[in-house]
Amino acid sequence: MGRKLFPLLILTLLMVGRVLADDNPWTPLLHTKEIEKHVLVIHSSNMEEIDKLAKDPQQWKICDVQFEPDKLSPAIATTLLAWVQQGGSLWFQDSRMADKFGMQADPIAKAEIFNSGTDDGRYNTHSKLKGLAAEAFAMDNNDPLLTDVNAVGAFLIPLGNDQYPGVKAGGDVIGLLRAAPNPEAADADKMIAAYRHVGSGTVVFKPLVWIDSLASDRFQTNLREWVCGYPIPNLGDIGGGSGTMSGLTPHGTSSPTVTADQVTLDTGKVLEGQVENRTFRCIGGAANNGGLDRAKLQSIELGGADDVVHLKSGESLHGIVDFGDEDLNIKLTDGSTRHLRKDEVKRIEFGGAENVHG
Repeated sequence: MGRKLFPLLILTLLMVGRVLADDNPWTPLLHTKEIEKHVLVIHSSNMEEIDKLAKDPQQWKICDVQFEPDKLSPAIATTLLAWVQQGGSLWFQDSRMADKFGMQADPIAKAEIFNSGTDDGRYNTHSKLKGLAAEAFAMDNNDPLLTDVNAVGAFLIPLGNDQYPGVKAGGDVIGLLRAAPNPEAADADKMIAAYRHVGSGTVVFKPLVWIDSLASDRFQTNLREWVCGYPIPNLGDIGGGSGTMSGLTPHGTSSPTVTADQVTLDTGKVLEGQVENRTFRCIGGAANNGGLDRAKLQSIELGGADDVVHLKSGESLHGIVDFGDEDLNIKLTDGSTRHLRKDEVKRIEFGGAENVHG
């Protein structure tokens, strides 16, 4: 088929930089050179470099693991997830690793995939791995990672017996790309790409993508920028516009600034805007305390045995979260305000304190 295939993280920046500069209108908004310094790719041939995550966890923003699943020992999985807890983003393509990372593997049969046949891709130590060229369809959940994305050209690695990687959406696993064209199909919960929050970081299951597709490149751009702490590019910001993400640094400066708060609902839908509640409390056990100023908060995870509050200092508090007001109030980017009951909210991710206004 002759197409050039790359992982979602782009390491061959000399080549890909030209593709982005020539074809993509969001190029001025990207932080590609800065992000490049903080990406670690682990193949079967360099697994000793996993130790870098423990020795210098703040140096790395993305770690993409591409080794064989039988090499993923419990000790290695523990090291990887400990790094994620501190804010890293762990990426993997082989769903046989899913259970080690808090996801449920749900392999997809070739007959279930909208595909255009076999093709070659570069994965792990393989320069030409025979896999499947497939179309992956964006979920209708308003997730910011799907901004300007409706479908993605994906390369799926083979699992054997005409099976390809997939995970099941649901619980804390948020689906991004599904295999089924029809969202009402019986297998529409089989995901080709999905993610979950773990502590202050994320675990991302995703395919390789074809960068000669504008939508595919947009998907990888959204993901790469977001997990590294930058706002998802908004075309309204080109040329100093006043779009919803106009606070981002479009000329490659290296200070990540998240300008919007994000509230994930129990339905999986993500709302962006400004949380208007000024204080929160986490009551019970060791977390018993007075009001917590929202400027100190990184994120809040609700549900389960305990609610969990992650502070920007790196500390985590466990207990029962009280919003301070009866509802969680968020002023959305379109100017409207939503009032949410606690049982409607799954996660709150706070933007930079400098962007909080009274």
